[in-house]
Amino acid sequence: MTAGRSIDVEGLRVTVEGRGPVAVLLRGWDCCFGYEYTARYVDRVARVVGVDVGDSNSGAYLKGLVAWEKLLIAGYQLWLALAWKLGAWWPSLADRLTRFMARQVGCRTDSAAIGWLDHAREAA
Repeated sequence: MTAGRSIDVEGLRVTVEGRGPVAVLLRGWDCCFGYEYTARYVDRVARVVGVDVGDSNSGAYLKGLVAWEKLLIAGYQLWLALAWKLGAWWPSLADRLTRFMARQVGCRTDSAAIGWLDHAREAA
């Protein structure tokens, strides 16, 4: 793919075809395609990593939120940031924190598949 090229789920499938299960790294608007790809082709995805998801820095978006919605967003992001930070030193706690949040937001992924990266555990 080239920079600036528009991609859809089918384009993503073609791009990674034949590479075996892949790690899907998602950021911002890419999440729409990456999560859809993951839902359609579960057997082709080894891991999903979502980074910087949301539009929380947009002034127009923030003005449209009431206080409790802002607290929910901050709590969600800080909770998962804490889990990520703890992962290198205490992966079992990071896993529990992440799985708890996943249950709270209705994540349908099996909780056993949600956790600190295996290679990070080996490096620690």
